[in-house]
Amino acid sequence: MAVKILHTADWQIGAKHAILGPKAEKAREARFVAAERAIAAANDANVDAVVLAGDTFEDANVRGEDVLRVVDILRKSAAPVFVLSGNHDPLVPKGPFDKAAWRDAAPKVAVF
Repeated sequence: MAVKILHTADWQIGAKHAILGPKAEKAREARFVAAERAIAAANDANVDAVVLAGDTFEDANVRGEDVLRVVDILRKSAAPVFVLSGNHDPLVPKGPFDKAAWRDAAPKVAVF
């Protein structure tokens, strides 16, 4: 039996892109667009699971609205989504994975 998995990582949502100056916001938005495209590709390919393997966020201090937006994107997956923390976004109290949105997205979206 074949299993199809979309593997993605290193979205780095919340990256500051300070070096880009006034273009930084456009670069931050592009990361969300890429995330949306990844989930759309997973849906188009009819995958059995999506694995988001670390560094979803730039750090543990990302804006709450960015976390909510990521969770909303992941909820659009037709397949279960498995999210792993990374070295940039560890599982820490009050970190990006310690938000109610993740619990509300379960069991479709599971954080490990």
